[in-house]
Amino acid sequence: MSVMFGSAGIIFYRTYVPPSGGTVPSSPVIQNSISGAPSPAGTIQQPTQINQQKPSVELLEDPFFAGRVAVPGFGKLEQGSLDVVDSTQALPVRNVTVYDIGTGADVLVTWEHPKDSRVQEISIYRSEDATSLGSSIAVIKNTKQTYRDSDVQLGKTYTYTVGSRAEDIQEGLSESISITVTDTVVPPSPKDITVTATDSRSVRVKWTGVDDSSVVLYRVYRSQTSGVLGDEIATVGADKPLWYDDTLVVPGNSYYYTVIAVDVGGNSSAPRQMRPNIGNPYPFGR
Repeated sequence: MSVMFGSAGIIFYRTYVPPSGGTVPSSPVIQNSISGAPSPAGTIQQPTQINQQKPSVELLEDPFFAGRVAVPGFGKLEQGSLDVVDSTQALPVRNVTVYDIGTGADVLVTWEHPKDSRVQEISIYRSEDATSLGSSIAVIKNTKQTYRDSDVQLGKTYTYTVGSRAEDIQEGLSESISITVTDTVVPPSPKDITVTATDSRSVRVKWTGVDDSSVVLYRVYRSQTSGVLGDEIATVGADKPLWYDDTLVVPGNSYYYTVIAVDVGGNSSAPRQMRPNIGNPYPFGR
């Protein structure tokens, strides 16, 4: 007899199997215990379906069978969790993240504490080769969850790994994460821009440099329309005298000058345009 479970009902099959070495009688019949009707011996009965109501208990999917099995009294389980530790090695920190701050000189490393009460210190490893651990650049207490690395160079790629240290057991190492240092911070604008006519066909543009060591040069722009940046007419290094003589002016015209600071990452300061220089005060010479 075989039993098949299903949501619609239960089906029973019964087959007569003669004893080994015996013969099947020709006349006896076997009574079908379900339908009550007689059946010839040695034949397979047609299945009889018994309808039943929907089970009042929750049905649990059985991953090994296509059917569904009613499990009386089954409810939500109260489960606990346990972090298995290795007696020879500390558990590593979790969720390591590395941020490029964008200054061109800083990288921020963050992590979550390991679920291991044995850990006492955190070690930060840095490498310029993604295939090696590199060297430890800092060892801090386990109470910390961030480290700022200010000893990096713009444009270089570094790989960071965080280690968890405990006494007398092996250090647990996190996954390694690589990042390239970039500079996205806009430098401040030059100050005290002045425009002075030096003679009948020359104008001197002068300014005060910004207090930012990452600035490498200044660009000077000239326009004949207010609010328009115009054309770049000069590039002055940050280590040079901060002025420029424009000798391509035409007497009687008005000009607008803008000076922009540019840092080592290629970021430019916000343009600050001078008020118009109303022509050359000596259009026909002195």
